[in-house]
Amino acid sequence: MDARFDIEPPDEAWQAANPGWQNVPPDSPRWRTRPGDRSGNLGAPPSEEPEEPQTPLILSPAAPLDSARELVRRQFTHDDGRTIQHQQGTFYVWRGTHYAEMETEETRASIYRFLDGALRIIVKKQLKEIVPFDPNQAKVENVLDALAAEAQIPGTVRAPGWLDTKPHLAAADIVSCTNGLVHLPSRSQLAHSPAFFGLNALGYPFDPAAPKPVAWLKFLGEIWPDDPDAITTLQDIFGLLLTPDTRHQKAFLMVGPKRSGKGTIARVLIALLGRENVAGPTLGSLGENFGLASLIGKPLAIISDARLGGRADAHTIAERLLAISGEDALSVARKFRADWIGQLPTRFLILSNELPRLTDSSGALAGRFVILMLRKSFYGRGACPGNDLPWHLGSLV
Repeated sequence: MDARFDIEPPDEAWQAANPGWQNVPPDSPRWRTRPGDRSGNLGAPPSEEPEEPQTPLILSPAAPLDSARELVRRQFTHDDGRTIQHQQGTFYVWRGTHYAEMETEETRASIYRFLDGALRIIVKKQLKEIVPFDPNQAKVENVLDALAAEAQIPGTVRAPGWLDTKPHLAAADIVSCTNGLVHLPSRSQLAHSPAFFGLNALGYPFDPAAPKPVAWLKFLGEIWPDDPDAITTLQDIFGLLLTPDTRHQKAFLMVGPKRSGKGTIARVLIALLGRENVAGPTLGSLGENFGLASLIGKPLAIISDARLGGRADAHTIAERLLAISGEDALSVARKFRADWIGQLPTRFLILSNELPRLTDSSGALAGRFVILMLRKSFYGRGACPGNDLPWHLGSLV
């Protein structure tokens, strides 16, 4: 028995193909990351069951694509397919319910950890020896570039969408919840799968038997006591924002005095969709060079103050609101990265005390907005209705 393995050493065929493996010190961390583990897969949870013996992870710095493929096989593979994707300079990793962007620094750190658990073969005096891989910047950058190539998906694939060629329900009709993928037209549920390329997920389970949201309806009745059409319209807006559907080409505007309920509605909507799925730009930032970058992958942007400063480019802001709500393809500038090109999935909700003044001589922008007026202010009358709303909002779906 060899101390490097806690088990019998590799078979004779492997030893013959890798002479010099005995020269690696028995206590070298490259042989194992925990007793019985020589995979180089750092951070994997310990198993209660005895693991099958594995040969040491031997990689070649001259073959970064092979290293990238081995990394995918060991750390980014599910029964339904690969769990890491790359598109437009961005890595996306499947988190069990949806894909989330993986920052380049995080990806690079994962590669460093993976390579640090590997070995490589060198030749000294015509003899092969196995030594630690010893990752450095050049080796990691090569594997990072190879990983991007290995994980690349076509530019024609847009979230939400399916990554395989099997027959599926329409991706645009599916919403991811914690307990599965929900097909909204039929209310049927599917198992989560990395084959579904979706960038957003709700943070609660779908419950077809959820009770009526009594507190929420009471709140709406207090802010619109004589306007049931406004309540129905808001319900339609909430339902639409749960989906990726942008075909109606609409934006939403809520106008009312201070403490009239606008902020409460916005907070409920954020809780419903999830904070990570909602952008919070200012109206002025939409006219800036990198002002659209925060909207990538976000189904909703809430602009809580529609006032424009004197230096704001009102014409550019109106132009971009029209383009995004009209489903136009855009080139979105990003700092230190290539431009992102495509259709932003973002719908806008603008909150204001008065009707905003936007420059649009064509009148097209005004026709894009669905406007809800709140006329009742609770300023100076104690707590605004809705402050005690429960934040477990599965019953709203």
